[in-house]
Amino acid sequence: MRILVVDDDRELLLMLQASLRKLGHQVDTAPDGASALARFRAAPHSIVVCDWQMPGMDGPALCRAIRADAGRAGGSRDAYVIMLTARSSPDAQVEGFHAGADDFLAKPFELADLTASIRAAELVLARPVRSKSA
Repeated sequence: MRILVVDDDRELLLMLQASLRKLGHQVDTAPDGASALARFRAAPHSIVVCDWQMPGMDGPALCRAIRADAGRAGGSRDAYVIMLTARSSPDAQVEGFHAGADDFLAKPFELADLTASIRAAELVLARPVRSKSA
């Protein structure tokens, strides 16, 4: 899978990039939401793993922008978004889901948990997109 990892913590970004590449994924990175959106628009990714709190455009704003782009492109499945956050309250999750996130991992997280979320994303993305009339 082609994965875009977005986090302003350079150390975490590099660790995730190396770990996901070892699992066989093509991984691109971005240090903030604005540069991530530019990279996504230039070359869409199947999965986006993004931090919630970043300077400038935060994770929820990035989700909304990705979803808006997909809506303009005819409503096809755009990307599976996994949000990384220290905000683990139910209200934060609801806010993230409203922004367009598909899954959440609370920081700190185990690599096995991220691997499981990515596998879930692969299964969802492998399903055919159903038309709204079906």
